[in-house]
Amino acid sequence: MANDSIKKLYKKRIRPGGYIDLNQFATLKENSYVYGSNARFWFRFNDGRVLFKAYENDLEAYGEVLYSNIASRYNINCPKYDFATCTTGKDDEYGTISFDLGFGEDKIAIDGLTLFARYGNDTIPELLKNRTDNLEVVKMFNKKYNNYVEFTKLFERRYPDDVKTLQKELIRMFTLDVLLDNVDKNLWNIIIVTDSYGNNPHLYSIDSSHIACLYRGREFIKGAISNLLTSDGSVTIGDYLSGGCYGYDVDVKDKNYDPCNDLLEFYRNSDEETREEISTLIRSIDINEEIERINSVHPMDSRVNDWITAVFNARKAFLLKKFYHINDNYKGEAKKKNFRLKIKR
Repeated sequence: MANDSIKKLYKKRIRPGGYIDLNQFATLKENSYVYGSNARFWFRFNDGRVLFKAYENDLEAYGEVLYSNIASRYNINCPKYDFATCTTGKDDEYGTISFDLGFGEDKIAIDGLTLFARYGNDTIPELLKNRTDNLEVVKMFNKKYNNYVEFTKLFERRYPDDVKTLQKELIRMFTLDVLLDNVDKNLWNIIIVTDSYGNNPHLYSIDSSHIACLYRGREFIKGAISNLLTSDGSVTIGDYLSGGCYGYDVDVKDKNYDPCNDLLEFYRNSDEETREEISTLIRSIDINEEIERINSVHPMDSRVNDWITAVFNARKAFLLKKFYHINDNYKGEAKKKNFRLKIKR
């Protein structure tokens, strides 16, 4: 984790817009690489290092920090991201930094794809184990494994003493991803962090810059927001959002897919305690308050904020309405048959 002296230092090096200027206090840049579509750079200090991630547009950085801020306040494991700028070539680049993405030298971090390659039931091609760029193969395994049921089976095989904790962390992450339409939550962006012996596992969410399709830019938002905000209040965002959450990169034109349905199916087959966990989290998050917090440091144009708010509130209202009907039917069936639903294994 980040040394306290680094945290105190970076607070003194902020440009207008809340950007931390890495070039003013970084002593060494090392291990530059491209992962996914974004360039990343490690900046080293006397007593630690941070990871800088560049983006194709400023909205992606905004989404990354917003997701991180919400996660930190609602007990969802996610590295802390901040706005940053640095010179990696001739020009300044703007993006985010994370102090704790390395999770500390005494920790082991393994992405979801690697976990399923090692401990899944199927024989996964060697090219996947080597973090291939063959996205068609990656998509195939994301569609098969990237869901609550398959993760639970994995937890039971690899971490049998920690299943309940990991299930809880996964469903809280899943719920926030659905609310914000995090369309890039593929297996590479789900991390399990353990101690150096592989024990005490915890689930982390990383790389959440694609919430609400912010990566598609302002022109997309300009067209989509008018359609959404003039609707009759029903959830019509499937026409405008990818819906790739936990399905990975579903085509934008696929109007039959919405990750809300995944969450509803899980909710329908959960016990009362788990249902309360999900509904309480959804009710607790005030997206307007979260946007106000981030805008006090990094002001964003109102159309972008309106779009994120509309997406979040439409999903929130839709889910809570469906939960009400599910619970009503659930209570009737439970009373008649005297049973409790359990999580699918």
